[in-house]
Amino acid sequence: MSQVAISVVMPVYNAAEFVAECLDSILCQTFDNFELLIADDGSTDNTCDIISSYNDKRIKLFKREHNYIDSCNFLLENAHGKYIARTDADDLMLPNRLAIQFKFMEEHPNIDILGASAQLIGEQNGNIVRHGEVTIEDLIQNNCIVNPTTFMRNGRVKSASLKYEQDYIYAEDYMFWARAIMKGLQVFNINDIVLQYRVSSSQVSSIHSMVQNEQSKKIKKEILRWLTQKEVSWADIHPVTIPKTNNRLTVIIPFLNEKDEVALTVKSIRDTVGDSVDIIVINDQSYDQYDYRTDLRDYSVSYVYNKERLGVAKSRDLGVSLCTTPYFLLLDAHMRFYDGNWPKRLVSLLETDDRILLCCQSRFLSKDDYGVVRHSKECPDVFGAYSTFCSNKYWPDIEWNQKELQAGYDVEPIGNVLGAGYAASKRYWIYIRGLQGLRKYGCDEALMSFKVWREGGRCLLVKDVVIGHIYRKVSPFKHYMAEEISNNLLVSYLTFSQSFYCFAAAIAWHKDRNLYAESMKLLQANKQEIETLKTYLKSIYTRPFESVLQIHISRLLGNDEINKQSSLLHQVNGFIQNNPSKKVGLFEGVTGQLVWFCLYKNWSGTQDLEDTIQYYWTDICDAIKKRSLSWNFSEGIAGIGWACMYLYTRKLLDNYPKQLLCEIDQQIQEINIRKISVSYFASGAGGILAYVILRNSTGQPIWDPSFLDDLSIVSKRILEDSSSDLPSVFYAMFYLDTQKNGMEKNTYYPRFSEWLLTNQHLPKNIKYWRPTIFNGCIGAVIGLIDVACNNKNIKDV
Repeated sequence: MSQVAISVVMPVYNAAEFVAECLDSILCQTFDNFELLIADDGSTDNTCDIISSYNDKRIKLFKREHNYIDSCNFLLENAHGKYIARTDADDLMLPNRLAIQFKFMEEHPNIDILGASAQLIGEQNGNIVRHGEVTIEDLIQNNCIVNPTTFMRNGRVKSASLKYEQDYIYAEDYMFWARAIMKGLQVFNINDIVLQYRVSSSQVSSIHSMVQNEQSKKIKKEILRWLTQKEVSWADIHPVTIPKTNNRLTVIIPFLNEKDEVALTVKSIRDTVGDSVDIIVINDQSYDQYDYRTDLRDYSVSYVYNKERLGVAKSRDLGVSLCTTPYFLLLDAHMRFYDGNWPKRLVSLLETDDRILLCCQSRFLSKDDYGVVRHSKECPDVFGAYSTFCSNKYWPDIEWNQKELQAGYDVEPIGNVLGAGYAASKRYWIYIRGLQGLRKYGCDEALMSFKVWREGGRCLLVKDVVIGHIYRKVSPFKHYMAEEISNNLLVSYLTFSQSFYCFAAAIAWHKDRNLYAESMKLLQANKQEIETLKTYLKSIYTRPFESVLQIHISRLLGNDEINKQSSLLHQVNGFIQNNPSKKVGLFEGVTGQLVWFCLYKNWSGTQDLEDTIQYYWTDICDAIKKRSLSWNFSEGIAGIGWACMYLYTRKLLDNYPKQLLCEIDQQIQEINIRKISVSYFASGAGGILAYVILRNSTGQPIWDPSFLDDLSIVSKRILEDSSSDLPSVFYAMFYLDTQKNGMEKNTYYPRFSEWLLTNQHLPKNIKYWRPTIFNGCIGAVIGLIDVACNNKNIKDV
């Protein structure tokens, strides 16, 4: 009898729900020269009965004890076909799957394993498209092969002794492909869709997703060890030694998979300044098989090879610890220099004051496919960077600053360094603990910048030291979102005030709850180190976060911009005076108008609003005493109470409104808060939390313990409800944090941007204006006048 062409192999376990549909899709293939080997992995439902009901000689059912990896290997061992086609019991083959893959393999004898594309069904839709050769470098990034689409040359699999490995269960196929490539097999994907791939919460990859992720990380490390064994062997017999010179500055260049750019960057340094600087290059376990040591041997550099991947942050810290000069310059490995004055310039600034972090001026470069580097003239001039603190971005979000603060000066203060050319003193770097705590990649600039400002130092842009930076469209290595978000949260935790950290966490939660949970687990894994670091940093911080925040806000909305808008603020004020509200609440009533008048009076210095403010204040007090208002934030006492506390904490009230607040406290505690909706801030429990937290910040209210317990329960409910809006999540997190750790003293300054998240539209035609915060002219400009008052009242550092 001639050899069967294809062995279709399928392990099954408790697959009764889908197995019949799967079998039908296999048995109706247009290519029919195949055997179907099914290993039942100890099912406890009627899977075997369903399979046995099929009267088809191609089906061979093997009943086995429950051991998934053994069952998979059993199928490989007992496959007699020229090719092995893998499939799963909940997926559906398209009718021509076997025909397509058989034809391709017959025409391409050099290919040993063939994957294909798939269509998603079940709880997701769309397509998984794969195409092209699969290399070991591809597998470092991710598992780019859809397992149930694979089609393997049986003889090559057996001659290479390929097996599924128990040590990598739930990612065993990933390791199988890696072993295949390591043993010289050729792997390829075609973009033909040959399978409908079912996604469900009950499948193994969903149930064991956390274990699968950990296994994937283990596999990537194994691949890295295999790829880098030559460099590791070299590093084992070449311990790191950094020669001492008379230089004052060391250039530190960590890199990963940068190929010729490392040597080109070093050449640019040597061509401009010769041997007047030391250079340390740190290979962070590159896996691109490039010969960096040979490329660099003529440039007098200290070459360090990381036998384990550290990431850019730890590699930078390693470079600083190794350097023997008092000062250093951190670079990326794709930079260019243009003159020979920069070492003396940087050193002279650092010798004058070593509590500074210097940022060199960036020149935007691009590199085409032919290796030609050009100045990207379409990019505007930039002057350092700042954090936007926008509620739709992960904090601390950093953007280039396109406004020059001090024209005519060679140096000016900046909120954040950016551009990968940073100089500092080794002493100061160690003192502020460098980049300790960061994982792999991301947030270096934010962490170092905020720590420097909080400690009492300064971040300065050196405009007369220009470094070209090649900005690439594609990174040479993969970034992992959970690690990057955990770095964002770490920066917020170590350098922000308590409320701003909670808001950063709330943004991350609101964007992706699963990613947030994964990121928090990463932080928890280093909890002891992080808490020790936070305690130390708090002991050296001399500048409050609010003062540092002003640096960033002033870049976003400085006094010049506010002055340009002054006529609009005057116009809005006149409109509100002419259109007094008949309601009392914060969103659409006199409370919102009262807040506006107080802010406007503070900013403009006018005394003409005293009678109006007093009249509105009396109306509000009378309404509270009559108990005629609802409890919610938008229209009722929670919003009114928050507004009163806002005005008090911003020193916009002459006297503390104790009697009014005590009355609101009493009415708030009479609410059965457990029955209140948690998803929508304006009319939900989040509004009450906002008021209570702000009251607690003064340390004056006395609450019933049962009320506080109820608030904790409601806060947890908010965080369990995926539909909760961002303000509610923020106040829930903030409340729970203060209950657990206490309220940080003198750090919470309430802002409308905590709950007024979208920019309110202001029509050009005044006849369409409304004199309100919500969907009105107050909401459209209150952020502007709030910043104006802050700029006036808080000294810019």
